[in-house]
Amino acid sequence: MGVYFSLRGAPEWEQTISDMLAPSIWTTARYSPLGRRQKMLLTRPGSVEFSFPSGFKQGDDLVQMSEITKVSLLASFDEKSGHFFSGLLLEAVDGETHKYCRALEKIVLKAPGGERTRGSPTPEPEAAPDASEEGVEGERTVLSSTQPRPCVEPDESGRVGEGIQTETNWLFMLLYGVKEGVLIYFSNAREECEEVVREIAASSLLSTLPPADKQRAGSRGSSAPESAKVIPQSAKVIEHFVGRAPDIICRLITEAICADLR
Repeated sequence: MGVYFSLRGAPEWEQTISDMLAPSIWTTARYSPLGRRQKMLLTRPGSVEFSFPSGFKQGDDLVQMSEITKVSLLASFDEKSGHFFSGLLLEAVDGETHKYCRALEKIVLKAPGGERTRGSPTPEPEAAPDASEEGVEGERTVLSSTQPRPCVEPDESGRVGEGIQTETNWLFMLLYGVKEGVLIYFSNAREECEEVVREIAASSLLSTLPPADKQRAGSRGSSAPESAKVIPQSAKVIEHFVGRAPDIICRLITEAICADLR
């Protein structure tokens, strides 16, 4: 980053920043509503509610953070274009995990000519995830469970609500901003989180690729490792360790996300 800016004047810095497009789920940030096994989108405009003791939720989707968490800033900088992108990386340590409880819904289809109605949540098979998320949990069956089961959520008054949700456990949770809100990426590998920010930072170079490589790199169906073979390696990734998270980290993150989604 220092090399790029040291060779250019302030006007060019300003032009580079103004030309940078905010990541979007329709362009540079991979996300599909049908493949939410590893991703959660906190939509804008909207709000996020704190969930006692260490979670937050939007709608029926719930995230429970690990009681022991290390915080890092994961950043990627593209040396050719000057584009920069970063995300907040939360790592569960000492045998703890982050929990992602995703609500399941049932769509009831009536006879031909009837209306489609939304039924109550039921433990039905979830929609097939996109190819970018396949195989990750299967390789780590000890840490991740994809079987639908009740996810108990006590509120601040001590009441417990129970809904049919798919609960999975993860070591890493990456939060990063997009036009549509805040995306959360869950993984058990640090390298996969690094690839997320690196791919977004390097997305400006997609226009320079041959048509075949551009289609492979930009396709929502291509996996992160496959995309990494196509996208130029000029985007470097660095991790700045912040420290161990305080006990109130979840409430602080909830407040920050709420302010961002307004």
